[in-house]
Amino acid sequence: MRYKHFKNADIDVSELAVGTWGLDSNRWSTGSSREEAIDAIRMMVAQGVNLIDTAANYGNGAAEQIVGEAIKTIDRSKILISTKFGVPNDFYKRNVRGVYRDAKFGSVLRELASSLRNLQTDYVDFYFLHWPDPSTPIAETMCALNFAADIQDQPGCSGNDLQNGTADLIFTSKHLYLHLLSGKEPTKRGASRACKGRYRR
Repeated sequence: MRYKHFKNADIDVSELAVGTWGLDSNRWSTGSSREEAIDAIRMMVAQGVNLIDTAANYGNGAAEQIVGEAIKTIDRSKILISTKFGVPNDFYKRNVRGVYRDAKFGSVLRELASSLRNLQTDYVDFYFLHWPDPSTPIAETMCALNFAADIQDQPGCSGNDLQNGTADLIFTSKHLYLHLLSGKEPTKRGASRACKGRYRR
């Protein structure tokens, strides 16, 4: 297996990854059973794949639960798990895509807690915004991510990023802490406390 070194995170990531969107039986079916999916994940890891990608949106958590079952017999320190938030399933409005966008502070923390339960782990290595939420300021979303990663009694994530975002959003997220609340560069912990007070709902 070939690996790419992620310099900023100082980790080696396999060039192949386990993808789990096909496990979303609410929208499509690959014809694989739960047991076959678990076996496939374990086989890929045994062959050197160390990145497992999933999302809360895939099967309304079903894909994450399958990953959680699969990794029970795997050394957690040997694998990297990425999951996503921001597009909860919509079973009531029945919109075209079957989802809606929500990257508000409270929603981010609720989705993270749910994902950790589904995955049966106390941390994720990468936490992605699945799709930008135009109704929520990116500052609020980044506050939630910083808060979740910082407070010690709340399971958090060791990395966060944006997926399917524009270059402007990515630039904004990287430099947001400089002017987040006070216009001055706060400490990470200070910013987290301020975020909680400002955005918690």
